[in-house]
Amino acid sequence: MIERKVDILSLTMMSMGRDVEMVIPVLYYCEKLLGLSTFSVSAVDARYWLDKLNPRLLLVANSIGDNNYIKAVKYAAKRNISVLSLTSEGDLDEKKINEMVWGLNKDKIIYEDLTLYWSKRSREITIKYYPELRDKIGISGGVGFDRYKIYKFMDRKKFLKKYKKDYKKIVCVAGWGFDNFLGDLFEMGKKFFPETYSENQIENFKKDRLNVNKILKELIQNNKDILFILKYHPGTYKIKKNTEFVNLYKYNNVIEIQHEENVANCINVSDLLIAYDSTSAMEAWLLDKQTFLINPSIIDFPRSRIHLGSPIFKNYEECQKAIDELYGTGKMPGFEEKAEIRKEIIKNIIGWSDGKNHIRVGKAIKELLEKTKNREIKKTNIISYLKHYIIHIIFEKTRFLTKYSFISKIPIKKVRVLKYCHEIYNAGKIDELKKEYYPYLNKFYPKKINQEI
Repeated sequence: MIERKVDILSLTMMSMGRDVEMVIPVLYYCEKLLGLSTFSVSAVDARYWLDKLNPRLLLVANSIGDNNYIKAVKYAAKRNISVLSLTSEGDLDEKKINEMVWGLNKDKIIYEDLTLYWSKRSREITIKYYPELRDKIGISGGVGFDRYKIYKFMDRKKFLKKYKKDYKKIVCVAGWGFDNFLGDLFEMGKKFFPETYSENQIENFKKDRLNVNKILKELIQNNKDILFILKYHPGTYKIKKNTEFVNLYKYNNVIEIQHEENVANCINVSDLLIAYDSTSAMEAWLLDKQTFLINPSIIDFPRSRIHLGSPIFKNYEECQKAIDELYGTGKMPGFEEKAEIRKEIIKNIIGWSDGKNHIRVGKAIKELLEKTKNREIKKTNIISYLKHYIIHIIFEKTRFLTKYSFISKIPIKKVRVLKYCHEIYNAGKIDELKKEYYPYLNKFYPKKINQEI
């Protein structure tokens, strides 16, 4: 029998941000409540660690959003290792059903034992189109939103000190995935887009990127007493290109954030959140922050119903008026009128906002481990083992390259990508987040753990 050296192997592509925020409370539950051992690694290096540790279960932040996740899940399933996947983008849009169910999974096969959706509504829509997935999909609620009931976030004073700024007004701008429609990312993903977006919509996105950039530039230039936090979309590859934030970093009243802070910290220190379209708007509501969207030309395109909870403005003048009213009266035009819509959106999308969605995941893990306790793990063959070991060595050896900026210009794409993967993943940062978050979870559990879910 093959020795299992860890109970749960946890994969993320980044060591900060959305996926890690989902996973950490689940790891806490597994360690503290179930007594399981856990180990966290980069998804790039997953197959090596699957061979080395032979875990009882592979926990994946999502199984369709990155090819490294897909390869890891597929390989674990091949070796008969139990796999459970969470969901990063959980507000399923029926118009984007194929994209949201399969993502980058070209095989259109769910290899994991169980994938957990945010809500009953999303599960029912998926089963309507793919009834064969009924036994593969469970419901956990939006795990990443638990933190708004459990943690305390960075305060404004600490944030300003950290970034050496002195402002009384702060606005957070959440980035959208405009870069998916330009350059290399568009070439890689364009065959999927016709199923979701028309050619006309894609052209409008390209125009809107420029228009949003222009509006943001005017807001930044004309409100020098406001600090603008530009929070890039977590999937942005090259932050200096093909986004709505191009060249805005040059202004003194701007801070660029990609993975350096989680979005909750950015929202918590801000008075307002602005976006083209973003799940972060709902996170802002959970932190009692007001929001508005900038949609210069199109509103009716496939997207989450979250956009219905915010007023939508088309030009600089409307945006500036909203900001002036917010800072003048404390209320933004069009926001209060949507209060009931926001309540309904939160209920239907997250599933539960009680802070206990990670407990639901923990119970699903316990049930899956019990169900598969007699499952015999298969040995890896020597060729696969050597292949994964070589990938691991190459991955580790490229770590030292992260400090050299010229590497980004090397024409060998895989070297550039590996450098980027090291930049966004550092196991030490996950340990730091555990140290920061576990005390909050310790306080949460005596009050909550014995209550019915």
